Amino acid sequence: MAWVKIDDRLHGHPKARAAGPAMELWVLALSWSACYGTDGRLPGDLPSILLGLRGDSLAITLVTVGLWARATRGGVYVIRNFLKFNPSRAEVEQRRATEKARQKRHREGLSRRDTRVTPGRDGPGRDGDDDDVEARGTNGLEARS
Repeated sequence: MAWVKIDDRLHGHPKARAAGPAMELWVLALSWSACYGTDGRLPGDLPSILLGLRGDSLAITLVTVGLWARATRGGVYVIRNFLKFNPSRAEVEQRRATEKARQKRHREGLSRRDTRVTPGRDGPGRDGDDDDVEARGTNGLEARS
């Protein structure tokens, strides 16, 4: 799962305030882009897919206030500064590969440890032999004659 970063001062940013209700689309599009690894590029029909008929007008608002840009080719929108504040698809994939390898090493280490006998934890004398019991006598008390 990828995460998207949103500044905790967003509520007071002039562009966010100017966008008003269009911020709903901005947040949903951030989430969508992070989920699908598009690096902030959005298909032209995404606003209407996410928010129905009002999506297209909200997209125009986001372009007008400068939170989105319209790509010159391909009919896509681009979330401005997406990669400035969020990891790229390549970075997310690298992190996932690194984490997967780390988890594999960890699991392999656990399975090797599970098959080993741990001194001091097995058997009656805690080390797997009964020498301690014989030396102390029954119940650890000296035998009386």
